[in-house]
Amino acid sequence: MKLSQVAYRRFKEGLLTARIEAGAVMSQADLVRLLDLLISPLREAIQVLGSEGLLKVMPRSGVKIMKPDMELIKNSFQLRRILEREAVLKYARAPRPLVSRLGRRATRSC
Repeated sequence: MKLSQVAYRRFKEGLLTARIEAGAVMSQADLVRLLDLLISPLREAIQVLGSEGLLKVMPRSGVKIMKPDMELIKNSFQLRRILEREAVLKYARAPRPLVSRLGRRATRSC
């Protein structure tokens, strides 16, 4: 796993565990210390997180951790519905041997 992916995962975990507070403005140095990361992978993760709407880079101030609003929640559910529909269609159209293999894999992973 790339270090930027580790940074991305740690940031999201920080949000879920409330180590990173929604609405807060934090410096990159604060995030490096809090999440035990190197600055370069954090910067790469910040770009991805910003494009996902989870934070906003504020030049010379740090990053603002965004609070989820109803529009973001609504868009997330719409995207999920689209992706799940496509996954179900692909599964339904897949040849039976492939479906059987996928079923066995799913059973083993549970």
